[in-house]
Amino acid sequence: MAAGRDPAFVRRIAQVVGTVTAMKGQLRIGSGADPVRGTAGQWAEVPAHLGTDQPFTSFVFRPEHETADQVAAFAGEVVPEARRLLDGRS
Repeated sequence: MAAGRDPAFVRRIAQVVGTVTAMKGQLRIGSGADPVRGTAGQWAEVPAHLGTDQPFTSFVFRPEHETADQVAAFAGEVVPEARRLLDGRS
């Protein structure tokens, strides 16, 4: 407000780093420093948490191993599930 902008219109972007895996991992959503390594369902909890609790409005995925498979898994599996979780938390 001090800068003359409504805080609701400020875009907050979080970069999330890690690997979408077939096996469950141990997520530490609150730490923020460790790469995320887990299933698409586990991954979906990360933007859902950050979008609800922080609140970040956009996310940039940076795979630890930059492959087309990782980008496809994030876009095709993580994003739809994260949207579903966020819709349920609104």
